[in-house]
Amino acid sequence: MARRTRGAPDPRRAASATRRARSTETETPPQEVAAALLITPGAQRESMTLDTLAPDPSFDPDTVDQAVLDALAGNYRFIVWGGDWCVDCQRQLPPFGAALAAAGVSDDQIDPIAVTKGPDGKEGPRVDAYDIERIPTVVVETPDGEEVARFVEDADVSIAEALARDLADLEAAT
Repeated sequence: MARRTRGAPDPRRAASATRRARSTETETPPQEVAAALLITPGAQRESMTLDTLAPDPSFDPDTVDQAVLDALAGNYRFIVWGGDWCVDCQRQLPPFGAALAAAGVSDDQIDPIAVTKGPDGKEGPRVDAYDIERIPTVVVETPDGEEVARFVEDADVSIAEALARDLADLEAAT
């Protein structure tokens, strides 16, 4: 076997590097892979985001009844299931996110959960445990984990107003 001089390229390594370079030329760019993963049916990932819950920048808190904001401002946890691909979520979650922000609800009180469409319905974290079939779904819990209000898909009023109505009924009953 021929001896290689120090510093001279090893032809086996050069060939390996060339193969690696060729294989990366045909790989899908990371952004496309990430986008494909977000819409792949059956995929369940805790790390998915729910961007549609970001507060609507055009939201005017003066257009919301103060009683609604006061009801949302209670000591509650808001678990929000939705999908950035969902038309109902795109329409309803940005104003809800803005209402939560206007009510002073902290981020640690909000648990956004992104779901995907699967062959047997919605798939994602805690979908089965909370019996999530339609989105958006918002579950309101006490600090002890007791469910005190739920919004599912649509109502005659906004998500914030529907939940505030339920929470006001709860307060009136206690």
